[in-house]
Order: sequence, then C-alpha cells, then structure tokens
Amino acid sequence: MKPKKRRIAGLIVAAGLSSRMQAFKPLLPLGDGTVVSHAVNGLKAAGVDDVRAVVGFRGNELAAHLSSMSVPSATNERYAGTHMFESVAIGLKWLSDDADAVFVLPGDVPLVKRHSIKALIKAYLNTDAPLIYPAYRGRRGHPPLIAKACFPAILAHGGEDGLRGALRRFEREALTVGLPDPGLLMDADTPTDYERLCRSVCDAEVPPEEVCEAILAWAGTPEASVAHARVVGRVAARLAGLLKDEGHPVDPELALAGGLLHDVAKGMKDHALRGARLLWSLGYPVVAGIVRAHNDPPGDAVSALDERALVYLADKLVLKTSVVGIDARFARAFARFGDDAAVASNIQKRKETALVVANRMADILGKPGLAEVMRLL
Repeated sequence: MKPKKRRIAGLIVAAGLSSRMQAFKPLLPLGDGTVVSHAVNGLKAAGVDDVRAVVGFRGNELAAHLSSMSVPSATNERYAGTHMFESVAIGLKWLSDDADAVFVLPGDVPLVKRHSIKALIKAYLNTDAPLIYPAYRGRRGHPPLIAKACFPAILAHGGEDGLRGALRRFEREALTVGLPDPGLLMDADTPTDYERLCRSVCDAEVPPEEVCEAILAWAGTPEASVAHARVVGRVAARLAGLLKDEGHPVDPELALAGGLLHDVAKGMKDHALRGARLLWSLGYPVVAGIVRAHNDPPGDAVSALDERALVYLADKLVLKTSVVGIDARFARAFARFGDDAAVASNIQKRKETALVVANRMADILGKPGLAEVMRLL
C-alpha cells in the first residue's frame, strides 16, 4: 500500500501590538508587497498550500489583506494581554485535524527562503524527529516545523517562557538543520530591524560575503578551493571596481559573490553546472549564471565585459592563492595536460579568451596591457 502523504501546513502568527516597532509590522511595505505577504509567499512557494494565520490587533484590516492571498485567519481576542504562545495555541487547535506537521512563522519574519522550507520538509519526511529547527551559522531561527505528536503537550503547556518553553520537552528528540539563510534570523521587531529587511530585499539576488561563506561551508566545498575562491573573489571585485570607476556598468559586490562561489561544487563532475544548479535552488540565479560561465564564458559576456567575464579572468589570474597572471596560470595547465592534444587545444582556447577579456579591460582603463592592470590589483 502506498504510504499516506503527510499534510504540512503553515501558521502565520501576527496578533501582536507591534509596540517595539511603533508601526503595524505585518502591513509595512517590503519590496513589492508587505512584510506578511512575503512570509506567506515564502511558505507557498515551497509547496505549503495550507497557510493560515492568527490575527489580533487591527485584526479586521489584516484579515482582509490575508484573505486577498487566500489565507484564512482566526482571531486572538486577548491579543493585548497575552504573549505569542496563546496565538500559537489557537492556531494549533485549528489545524489539529488537518495537518500532520505545522510550520510556525511569526508574521514579521518574511525573508525565509523557499529552499530552507523545502529542506525542513525533506528532513521531516526522512526522519522521525517530532520537532525540526532551522539554523543559520549555528543559531536557531524561524520557522520550526512541529509534528502533530507534539500538539497535545504544547496545548497543555502553562505558557511559561512561551513557545520556547513548550518545545523544551522535545529537545532530546529535536533535529537542527543548518542552512545558509540569514532570513531565518531576521525580523521586524524594531525600526533598525525593518531597515535591514528592506536592504536585504533590495539586495536579494546578491548574497553578501558572510552568506557566501555560509554557502561554501554548507555545501562542503573543499578548504583548498575555498581559499582559492577568496582570492578570486577579491580580484574579481577589484577588477569590477576599477571598471566601475570608469563608468562601466558592473557591480563589484556581484563580482565578489561570483568569485567566492565559482568553485562551490569543486570536486563534483561538471562542477560549474552543479554549482550553478545549487545556487539557483538557493534563490541566486544571477550568481548561478556567473558560476555556470566561469570556465567558458559565452560571447555576450566577453563582449559586454560583465561580471561573468571578470570572474573568468580573475580565476585565470590566480594559481591556488597567488595572483600570478595568465601565462603562469596556464603554464601549469599545459604542464599537467599538454600531452593530450584535445585537452591542450581546449586549454589554449581558454587562455585566448582570458587574453581577450584582459585586453578589453586594459583598453577601457587606458592601460597598455594586462601587466599594467595587474599592478592595480
């Protein structure tokens, strides 16, 4: 008999007064939506179709907004005198007949990535853990995924230390899943927190250096490849900065991310393609395109001298962790593989492409050649 499909729901908890924020957090604008719409869409994009909410303060207004996203809501009438735990209890009672496990997500935690939700679902389906926490760089965040078996004990909890206190009894059985997603820890408790959310939405396609490092650790990239990538990232960012100063349309932060992550799947077959697919799944399609092209940039990348071409050039200037230049970098490749005519031909083509990129860059910078450009690195 085919095993029964487990029903996974999402519970958005958004009943509070937003007193620390001094504005109504769920309906604050964020990107092309609101804080709470991003929270809802993150769950739904990961395949969580049954998303419900518990509202309280300004409940009618918030319920109408949620209804426009096909999210039904229940009301915590005692929102002014209770903590979030009572809203969680209302939601779990409501979902107890309809779900085998529930994500509990505060309405002001809007930037959890689809990949993170899917990873938690996978962990739930592959283990017997009754409680699964996501974590970023060792810190647990939102949303926990709580199995139905936990509901009775949670609902019997007296409220001490809120949901955290109710879940403490499951600690020995709980599973923590490390993920390269800072959104797990980002909320809108204060105006400063909200400003950070807004910046993160604007920069969503380019992971900052800290997140790139977290992705490399999460992916298990070999340490030697990580050390090489750090130098490539620095060189690519510097090349982009030099061009940007001349008015060329490139982004040093994007070049840095592409350089840091270009070898994220090093050691795997077709590592450029595998790395691109991994980054696409994490929600970074632009960086994925750079990683996909870092061994063989397409003609449009070379002619545009965009971030794909700059990461390609940076990689061809760096041997292990030293900036050595194109000739020295390719001399090693010829020494290792030059006896194979087909491989040697491919190496020569890559060297010629690197020289074309380098000469285009030198022209834009008004330098006589690559040697003069390298003095600026």
